[in-house]
Amino acid sequence: MKATKKLDPEKSTRTPKKEETESRNYGGARAGAGRKPFEPTDSERKQVEALSGYGVPFEQIAALVRDGIHVDTLRNKFLLSC
Repeated sequence: MKATKKLDPEKSTRTPKKEETESRNYGGARAGAGRKPFEPTDSERKQVEALSGYGVPFEQIAALVRDGIHVDTLRNKFLLSC
């Protein structure tokens, strides 16, 4: 029969995670890495408003904004009612 070693809950073998003292990285490993949050411009807002007024589906509007954005981003940032 093998002897099992009981772990003391006060003595952990894991190293504690480093405290987050730096600014937000937007998902990247280095400072300034990663994609910046999407902020619509006034011309994009006018374009989306006009296209939705013409009855263009959300998926097609999302493909036309910049290089294409996700439909959820379109709904969140432009406050379109579904």
